[in-house]
Amino acid sequence: MMITGRVGVFIIFISLIVLLVFSLTAQADQPNLIALLVGIIGLILGGKIVWGKRSSPEQDERFRSLRTSRAKRAEKKKMKKEQKQG
Repeated sequence: MMITGRVGVFIIFISLIVLLVFSLTAQADQPNLIALLVGIIGLILGGKIVWGKRSSPEQDERFRSLRTSRAKRAEKKKMKKEQKQG
């Protein structure tokens, strides 16, 4: 995990603690709405940092033959459809 991902996880962790503080203040009948706002914004920001820079996973070579046979079948179906229409 790169440093930006670790920073994002840290922000999410701190935001969860802030939301816990909000829930405790809400139970004491003195809700701290700033804590709620900071917690929600932190969760959104941390989530964007963690999930924003993810790259798509590399294709696995395990099922290569299955994928190629499926693509060939789909191509044959498409050609048959075109022949019926044309």
